[in-house]
Amino acid sequence: MLVAIDGSTKSNEALSLTLYLANSLGAEVEIFNVIPDLPSLPMGARVRLVRVAPGYLQDYYADQKEYSEKITKEALEKSKKEYPSINHH
Repeated sequence: MLVAIDGSTKSNEALSLTLYLANSLGAEVEIFNVIPDLPSLPMGARVRLVRVAPGYLQDYYADQKEYSEKITKEALEKSKKEYPSINHH
């Protein structure tokens, strides 16, 4: 079973449900997180080109990667603690 997480309450609920179902069915669980692109603009927002400080994108993606690794590690630890018999990835 595949479950995406983002650290939100809803994704934590999805993880719990996935773990419960996987345990009941004897399935494996794959936990993942996707690093988002730059924050999107609201629908109808006007876009204008602006200069971005050097290194901004690298810093943004480094921060997102760190957060992604943190929540994925926490989810995996929770998963192994609550359902040690499940094969986790």
